[in-house]
Amino acid sequence: MYVTCSSSTPFFVYKEVPLPHTSDNIKLHFEDLLDCYEIHCFKIITDDAANMKCVFLMSHEIATQEIDDDDEDDDIEKI
Repeated sequence: MYVTCSSSTPFFVYKEVPLPHTSDNIKLHFEDLLDCYEIHCFKIITDDAANMKCVFLMSHEIATQEIDDDDEDDDIEKI
């Protein structure tokens, strides 16, 4: 897994993801990498492998659902 980041200090990171390359294992290591470098906003470019699609499409759906849930909470009238 390669990560590039540009802000005030550009950097490049290589992290090997140990086998098996399941979506759960990739997601675990990817999230650890984001946390380690305090990355909150990102773009992802992957190959068309099913495990990669599963990791990042599911993560996007969960994030979108959380945003929608927050919007619904705003619509609730407090008594």
